[in-house]
Amino acid sequence: MIGVLTARVRSSRTQLRLGRNLLSPGLACRRIGEESKAEQEFLVYEKVEKTETATIERQRRELRQFLIILKDQPAASSPR
Repeated sequence: MIGVLTARVRSSRTQLRLGRNLLSPGLACRRIGEESKAEQEFLVYEKVEKTETATIERQRRELRQFLIILKDQPAASSPR
């Protein structure tokens, strides 16, 4: 079960890196003087960032709830 939780955390980190890459087109447009296109790109970036942040917060809440439930369960006996 811990492997699943680790995978979720890694997935969240990857999603954050992907969201940051969306900022680059807006910066590129601004550098070449295309302000209207840059603003559109920044709006897309902000929307994706908000969505990712909400997803990560939801996953954190689920993880905390899972850990609370797991902590409240009696420990399993060790296999022999």
